[in-house]
Amino acid sequence: MLIDRLSRRGMRGGMKNLLSDPIAPGIALLVMVSFAVLGLPEWLGAHRWWATNVVVWGSALGALLWWVGARFAVAALVPSVLLVGLGAMAARFGKAAFVASYAENALAGRFWFFGWITLCAGVFWTVAVLARRSKP
Repeated sequence: MLIDRLSRRGMRGGMKNLLSDPIAPGIALLVMVSFAVLGLPEWLGAHRWWATNVVVWGSALGALLWWVGARFAVAALVPSVLLVGLGAMAARFGKAAFVASYAENALAGRFWFFGWITLCAGVFWTVAVLARRSKP
């Protein structure tokens, strides 16, 4: 009932459209799994102990953001790319400050960790938005 009321208020497509279009998040999930299997987060600067965890948490957050954006008809390409940039900056500067403090600065370590989660969420969201837009 709630879904029907929301879709009548001008929400694009309703719940049926989202559930019938699993291709976009599936492609994004495939990209993120290959990202983790190839070890790219560690190679790009994530800590080896949590390099896979940030991909898992980032993918879950990115899927939630994609779902909310698709559900409420948000033009999501610009915010998703901005999220990638914000996450990359937080991870880069958090790592630099954490290493410069000889692992004493816990706040910088959190910026490094959560920056990577934000980066992975943005990558998932961007790939899902681009995959959905490229459909004929």
